[in-house]
Amino acid sequence: MKTKYIYILLFFFALSLFCLYFVKSIEANSESNPPIHLGNYICRYFYNLGKSIHEKKDFEFDVPDSIDFVKNLPKKINYKKEFDSIRNEMIAEGIDDQWFIHSQPNDYGAFEMKDVKTEKFWLALKPLAHKIMDESFKVSNIVKTVDNPVIHFRCADVPFSKHPGYLFQKYTFFKDALTEITKRTKKHDKIILSYCNTHRSGQIERESCDIYAKSIKEYIETLDYKVDVQCNEYIDDFAIMFYAPAVISSGSSFSFMAGFFGKGVFISAGHQFYESPEQNNYLNDIGDWLFKGYNISHSSVADYTDTGSVIKLLSEE
Repeated sequence: MKTKYIYILLFFFALSLFCLYFVKSIEANSESNPPIHLGNYICRYFYNLGKSIHEKKDFEFDVPDSIDFVKNLPKKINYKKEFDSIRNEMIAEGIDDQWFIHSQPNDYGAFEMKDVKTEKFWLALKPLAHKIMDESFKVSNIVKTVDNPVIHFRCADVPFSKHPGYLFQKYTFFKDALTEITKRTKKHDKIILSYCNTHRSGQIERESCDIYAKSIKEYIETLDYKVDVQCNEYIDDFAIMFYAPAVISSGSSFSFMAGFFGKGVFISAGHQFYESPEQNNYLNDIGDWLFKGYNISHSSVADYTDTGSVIKLLSEE
């Protein structure tokens, strides 16, 4: 009799493990929890391509075969004579071996503008990166026709974790960015708000993020724009930003890699690792795509789940 109960207990234990694995598998492959962190992966890919070009070496990278778009990135790129101009541009901007070792040693975090040379590095790579990404999208049949600017709003695990690289911006940032986009392109009637809230987040974070996204949507609507809130498959959201006429980023590797290397105007107030103005003085020498002075410091926010107080801060002129 005891043996029978032991077998029953073992059966239910095994069943619970299977159910847990099944649920986790579904979560890991949803649009909000992709099998890889795409922005960081693309950042690593092109950082290491740039490093190989700087060293005049052939480039090889581990490219998974199971993920759309990513699987069509070149796994190997031999150094070519045409890469000399990219290398020379890096060297002219003072990018040397020590920069890779000390200033930007982490390939996954190189989208953060920790110094002026980081921008110069990406600018040197931009034409090649755009070409590679465009070709990979075409082979993957994920080319998008996008007529409207995209605002990418990162809110899920951040800002609640108070990561120094992810800050909220005052709403005037979106107003000024849209004004700049109108100058550079044309006046658009509609804006896409790209927003998904379940990346490493719990219920209270998701509910808070929904309130913040709704507040941004309502603010943009007061500027005489229609707002289309979208949360698509992560590859589709990435491609939409890449092919959009303009991207406004609140700060993330996902939006940087799609927007900075995309076909349109890119504007961000993120990608600034430090909170204090003294530490960020060098940002004044970075290009006009990086808007300064709009971020809300973590130290000014007691609790990001207190959405009313935070929105009051964000709404200040």
